[in-house]
Amino acid sequence: RYVAVFDDISESEAYQRQLEHLAMHDPLTALLNRAAFEREAARSLGEMRIRRRMAAMLFIDLDGFKAVND
Repeated sequence: RYVAVFDDISESEAYQRQLEHLAMHDPLTALLNRAAFEREAARSLGEMRIRRRMAAMLFIDLDGFKAVND
């Protein structure tokens, strides 16, 4: 004798993916937030180092961007 129970968890999984996206992305620009960007940059640069490839990164500081962002 066997008993099986099935639940549709697709809605729960979609909600989990949405939470993960919100935790890692800026809500205004949909770009990676600072913490997620730093993790991804470190991972990418580490991979480039292992593969002995050259890489460059450019940071630009926008003065007064907070006023535009608000």
